[in-house]
Amino acid sequence: MAFSCSDFTAAVIQRMIEENLIDPVDFVGDDLEQQANLITKSIGNLANKVTSLANLFAQAKAPSGIGSHDFNRVGGWRDQVAAVLADVSVKRVIAGAGAVFMREVLEAYETLTDIAERHGVLTLADVTYLLSAINNGTYIDYFPASQSEILDVVSTLPSAALWMQFIKVSDQ
Repeated sequence: MAFSCSDFTAAVIQRMIEENLIDPVDFVGDDLEQQANLITKSIGNLANKVTSLANLFAQAKAPSGIGSHDFNRVGGWRDQVAAVLADVSVKRVIAGAGAVFMREVLEAYETLTDIAERHGVLTLADVTYLLSAINNGTYIDYFPASQSEILDVVSTLPSAALWMQFIKVSDQ
């Protein structure tokens, strides 16, 4: 069975709609030129977002890092990341991030029990809540007065800057 250019274009557009990269309202029917323009524009937008995220993560990797004031202030690093991700499904941009997070945790700690033994059961609970937040594109609340050492655990991971965006440090 032959697979035509139209079939290919329709398959690409369908996948981009499923991935929330194209709004179905923008779909332009049978005009291949308009479909190609829609696809290339969407890919360009996604590439710009990836570049913006890479630049933001480069700030986090800098020797001085991102101070807590710059991270949490209105218009700060966290808000900038949120703005980049605002019109892209967080679940799609960070697809598989939960698996990466768990791999990093298990490379740093031999077992989950090891986390509880070293940092306490509240920290282990926060690790599981953080995994859920990463998978759902949300965040966990961290209260400095709590006995959880989640920030200590996360700060040692290779992708700490990425995982920190899923932790909201409370002022209380």
